This record gives sequence, structure tokens and C-alpha cells, in this order.
Amino acid sequence: ATVKHWLSGSVKCSCCGRSLSYSGSKKAGYGFQCWAYGKGLCTESHYIGLRELETNVIDGLESMMNQDSLHYEIARASLSDDTRIIEINKKLEKLNAREKRIKDAYLNEIDSLEEYKENKQNLQIERDRLQKELDELSAIPELDKAALDNQMYHNLIDTIATLKNEHASYEEKGLALRSVVDKIVFDRKNTVFDFHLKLVF
Repeated sequence: ATVKHWLSGSVKCSCCGRSLSYSGSKKAGYGFQCWAYGKGLCTESHYIGLRELETNVIDGLESMMNQDSLHYEIARASLSDDTRIIEINKKLEKLNAREKRIKDAYLNEIDSLEEYKENKQNLQIERDRLQKELDELSAIPELDKAALDNQMYHNLIDTIATLKNEHASYEEKGLALRSVVDKIVFDRKNTVFDFHLKLVF
């Protein structure tokens, strides 16, 4: 799919929370508008011209470089990690069911005591292995606030440099923006931009 603009999907309407979509023409000019407003699903117009929006976003990110502290959420780097966590939890649930079947087989005298002990030991080994992997995937790096802030500032510097680079593609700029910004909530009435930052690990 063609990337329409590097801000596509990142700017949200302060009224309904939906994304502002990119549209326009050479004659009328380009800009962003809450897509739901155009369909009668939102009560407030959030139209903003393209250059005005671009300038406000870059200026907003640059102003954060002068702040003594930054507010941001810590985000997981890979969706594949989240998928793996779900898989492991499902496997652990299956192990619990298997443990019950092993116990039932012993109580019903299908398996001997030795077979029961062996099956239970093998099951515990598998459970410990899965739990260890789950703990490692779920762990958030233990870094102090100063180190985290320092990383966030460096990420912002890199993003701003990419956004200002006229040779960078829309796709490159979009990836750079989304690496530090979860969303930007735009309040048209007060012309306020609320940046929701994220630090990705």
C-alpha cells in the first residue's frame, strides 16, 4: 500500500479519538481532517492544512528537547514477543490439563507409581522451561529514570533529524515518528497538540 503521508494514522481527533486522514488536491490544497467528521460520525471539524500540521508536529517535538523531564510510556519492541507470550500461556494451560490426566491415570491404577513420578517430573521440566522463557519475555529492562530519559532524548533527536531531512521518504519519516510517538491528539478549537510519547524496547 502507498504511504499517503508520514503523519497518516498518528494524529487523532480530540473530539472522537479517530484518526485524521490526509486528503486534498493541488488546486484546493492538502490537509488533514477527522475522517469520521466527513461521514457525519463526529460533530467537530478538525481540518488543518498540511504545512501547518507538519510545522506544529516538528516544533512540538523540538520543544520537548528543552524540557527538564519527559513523560512517556515504555512499549514492547516486537509484536512477535507478545504473540510468543500468548503461545506460552496456552502451553502452560495445556500442561495443567496434562498434569490432571497424569494424576487421574495413577489414581485409576492405569499408571504405576514409577510411571506417575516420571511423567510428573518430565512435565515439571517442561513447565520450568516455559516459565523461564515467559519471565524473560515479560521483563522490562531495569534502567534508572535518568538512563531512560537519556535514551528518549536521543530517540527524539534522531526522529527530528529524519523528519527535517528532505531526502527521507514518507515511509522513513513515518517509521521515525512512530518510533517515539504513540499518537498526537489534536484539539482544533484551541490549536493544541498533545503528544503521547513512547520508549520502545
